Amino acid sequence: MPLQNQEKMIFEKEDFPIRVSFLPSVNSTNSLWHEDIELKCVLSGQVQMMIDTEIITAGAGDIIFINPHQIHSNVTLGEEGSYQLIILGLDLFAPTDTLDLRRLFLEEGMQIKNLVQNSMAFSIAERLINEYESHQPYSQLAMEGLAKELFAVLLRQEQDKGALRGSLKGHIKFYKTIEPAVVKLRECYDESFSGDELAGFCKLNRHYFCRIFKQAMGVTPIQYQNACRLKMADIFMKDMKLSISEIAHRVGFEDEAYFSRAYKKYRGISPKQAKSTLSK
Repeated sequence: MPLQNQEKMIFEKEDFPIRVSFLPSVNSTNSLWHEDIELKCVLSGQVQMMIDTEIITAGAGDIIFINPHQIHSNVTLGEEGSYQLIILGLDLFAPTDTLDLRRLFLEEGMQIKNLVQNSMAFSIAERLINEYESHQPYSQLAMEGLAKELFAVLLRQEQDKGALRGSLKGHIKFYKTIEPAVVKLRECYDESFSGDELAGFCKLNRHYFCRIFKQAMGVTPIQYQNACRLKMADIFMKDMKLSISEIAHRVGFEDEAYFSRAYKKYRGISPKQAKSTLSK
């Protein structure tokens, strides 16, 4: 049975793995992950996403790039934006092609920056979208060419070389096992869970669960949830009406002093200093 949050992309034509759709608003906060590449080309307003444990904020003209097997969810606080969504399957190009996406992303662990602020890349993505919607003769051939042009720009200018992950095969194997716990920690970041509860979500014993969670995610479950909480705290810091104590409780810290220590360790400044800066 497929995992609840492992999204299976359905393309209009299975032999041509490109899909485009327009989303007028950020209408889902479910945590999802999938093998395909996802690009959100922001048209208006502001779009915020949590990718892994990072908060990505994009405005009009930006692209949010989601690499294969990056868990992601929308953050729907404040004014929502609109975007055009492009899904690219890893088998878009032949394995013999220089641009073998499956090899580059899954075997070599290459990643593109999640926030792409590149006018050339955005322009190419717009042309790809227009071609997709035109239904002109040979549009698939044109889109394939535009996809190659887009990746040429991204590979030259937008590679996240500090995030090279190596082969993802082991990571994916372990992640599939602990995925229910990861989703629970992300979506219910303001709640507390014991190790036994988290292991139970995955139908594992606690010792084995904790071991493979660290292998898959690089941190312990508590460290992972705290990272999600502190990233969300940054968003709430922008709300002038919320006090530090209210923010701490909203993101799941019952002890304000512990929240302040954790936040200062994370950002290097106190919550009070951060709020003064972020709420301006």
